[in-house]
Amino acid sequence: MGALLGQAAVVIFNDVTPEGREAFYRWHDREHIPERLAIPGFRRGRRFGRRGHSPEWLTLYEADDLAVLTSRAYIDRLNAPTPATVSTVAHFRIRRARFVASCARSVKAPAATCSRCRCACPSKQGDFP
Repeated sequence: MGALLGQAAVVIFNDVTPEGREAFYRWHDREHIPERLAIPGFRRGRRFGRRGHSPEWLTLYEADDLAVLTSRAYIDRLNAPTPATVSTVAHFRIRRARFVASCARSVKAPAATCSRCRCACPSKQGDFP
């Protein structure tokens, strides 16, 4: 899979109904990934699939840091889905998203420690239904 670009990621797991599959491919490739990558700080979007497994799809968006995932640009995009997004997501059977921030640092860290891993980073993570 390769190294993570940036210090944060959005990870999405989902299945798609058979009747929504072709629309999912078109939407994901032509709209969703380009739309996310147009948000400042998003570095790469990748989709992985495994037929016969549930969830079948894993989408990984890599970002500069956690601030990108809480930025006004990203929140505004989440709160204003396109018509294609609304119709495509209606065909998702399972949808789970998670954002994470890396604990790796290459500069001198502040004195406070992260409660998750005890390193001195501003690490945060969260789950969304």
